[in-house]
Amino acid sequence: MMPFAADRTHVDLSETRTIKASGGLHVYGIIVTNITGSTDSVTFEDASGNDIMIVRLATNTTQVINIPWLADNGLVVFAGTPAAGMTVTIFHNNIQGGA
Repeated sequence: MMPFAADRTHVDLSETRTIKASGGLHVYGIIVTNITGSTDSVTFEDASGNDIMIVRLATNTTQVINIPWLADNGLVVFAGTPAAGMTVTIFHNNIQGGA
């Protein structure tokens, strides 16, 4: 499903990253890569700080998650141990907010 996403955001997880969207994000898929020297995890939260998903990766591995879901008002992504060798690519559409 990832090719249908209008937007793609690629971040390294040397620090916490926030992808803001006023009405939320429709996430189509995620690719998580760990090229650090140790096993680590990546946490995905909504804008309110609620955990959506935690992905644990062994050294030198890539995980593809092809399950669509919604993140209200944006998405916060961070590694258990911030490191430049942890990257995430998120395939998504921004959902427009409105009354």
